[in-house]
Amino acid sequence: MNLTALGIGIVFVTLTTQLTLDYFGMKRTEKILTEYHELDCEKITDRFTTDLVNNELKYFSSGLVGSGNLSENIKEYRIENFDLGCMVYDNLNCYNKLVSNYLKNKKNITINELYE
Repeated sequence: MNLTALGIGIVFVTLTTQLTLDYFGMKRTEKILTEYHELDCEKITDRFTTDLVNNELKYFSSGLVGSGNLSENIKEYRIENFDLGCMVYDNLNCYNKLVSNYLKNKKNITINELYE
């Protein structure tokens, strides 16, 4: 086997691995968004409590402006951000309010500060 074939093989394996990881990441995101989107505000409150106990809080940012540094800054509080673009869902806003209140009351920071 010559070096060119080896190089092509390495590029192929690397690309395939990256695409596979991207695919499973998208499937995970789709599953989470579908699950949370189907919950009303009462049930999403219960889900927030479960997520808090399991240390799996999420934040669903949306809007035309973008989330700025939110995705990176919110990781410090072990919260995963899902940037939904311009899609806005009332039940996800209920969850976001619970997360915002948690950050304000337990971590002494507002969600707006995390956008900076």
